[in-house]
Amino acid sequence: MADCTSRVGFEYNYNLWLDYSLISKDHGYRLTHGHNNFIFEIRTNFILKKIRSEDEDEILDSEEFGVCFSDDNGAPLPLHFFICYRLEDYWMTFDETSALERGAVAFARQTAAAATSANRDLVFPVVIGIDVCTVQQEGETIGEARARAIRSKHMVPVFLYQLACFRLDQNRSAKLCVFLRDVLPRTRVVDVVVSDDEDFVCPMCSKRPWFGVQVTSLPCCGRTFHSHCIVTWLEHNHVCPSCDSPVYDPDYMHLY
Repeated sequence: MADCTSRVGFEYNYNLWLDYSLISKDHGYRLTHGHNNFIFEIRTNFILKKIRSEDEDEILDSEEFGVCFSDDNGAPLPLHFFICYRLEDYWMTFDETSALERGAVAFARQTAAAATSANRDLVFPVVIGIDVCTVQQEGETIGEARARAIRSKHMVPVFLYQLACFRLDQNRSAKLCVFLRDVLPRTRVVDVVVSDDEDFVCPMCSKRPWFGVQVTSLPCCGRTFHSHCIVTWLEHNHVCPSCDSPVYDPDYMHLY
């Protein structure tokens, strides 16, 4: 449906459609009885687009997360607020995210308006299919493009954005998710100096930061890691992996 012009080396395409299988209890969305409900499920493919036409594009990763809202007498749907932070992880701009949100809400409203039933207990399950494309540049090898690609495994886990208020069976600590998602600092490597040491590597994966990746310096000790590495570690450990400094209180997070 839309192609978003973005930073050099990246592009974003999206499509909208309905998937009534999302209404099934197997998907666990919390629906409000007596109201129309809108489900918005974001399904993202992370794609490496190659220069040569004879080279097939490559799907590197995929992920999904969703939100749902009841229709409160036509009040604005707060979709942007609940998806913008993950889309920022995709390195989408505010304008790109806003355009996608407006298109999705308009599609949902048009679908609801076309429903002929007077029943106020309908569900409109909208899928937002996003292609996050890392585009190989002239003079760049496929391996170099793949190494800098925006992809799910190079970001903090998507479960941080799947809130229990929208979906059943979210069994992770809500306090810990808030801490990892909103409190722990993250900086994208663009023109930011990550370290005065030119040989700096992430202590967890032994790789240097690359253009576009996010890094986190722990407030407790100042040590720096790739954000996706340290957040995955801190899901099950409350201390710095390098020096054992406590990063958070596990009792407060209700982990034990």
